[in-house]
Amino acid sequence: MPSKAVPANAAPGEFFQSGSPDPTGSGEELLIKMAGELSQIPNTVLIEGHTDSKPFNREGYSNWELSVDRANAARRLMMMYGLRSDQVMQVRGFADQRLFTQDDPEHPSNRRISVLVQYADSPPGTNLDPMTEAGKKAAGGEGGEPAPAAGAKAEEAKPEEKKSGGH
Repeated sequence: MPSKAVPANAAPGEFFQSGSPDPTGSGEELLIKMAGELSQIPNTVLIEGHTDSKPFNREGYSNWELSVDRANAARRLMMMYGLRSDQVMQVRGFADQRLFTQDDPEHPSNRRISVLVQYADSPPGTNLDPMTEAGKKAAGGEGGEPAPAAGAKAEEAKPEEKKSGGH
């Protein structure tokens, strides 16, 4: 069965400052805690980076690069605190294509990472993409609607159900 996403939020505060690939202090604390928990289970993870819709375009560096850099910064930090390299299956960026706060595209909650944790008994090649119909249903969404991701405080879940989102 595909992964699920455990709601997580670096509150109070922001997960990333505008234009920065490095997590804020509260974002870093959450990632460190998640790494410790994830290191205790055999599940694999995908780490996704996101940006708000505020135009960010230096020569050759846009929200696309920034979102991937955020995911990689989260991966590096989590690996320093227990996440194993064999647990990381993908690191990817979505720029502003999957906004958390859709009615306010420049809201700080859109500057976040998502950590998707695959069930331990998932067959190889299982589609973990939460934007597909199968992924939405696996994430707890009804009628094709995705389940809440980042934006709620971290909750405890059974290891095989643990998943996460950022800010």
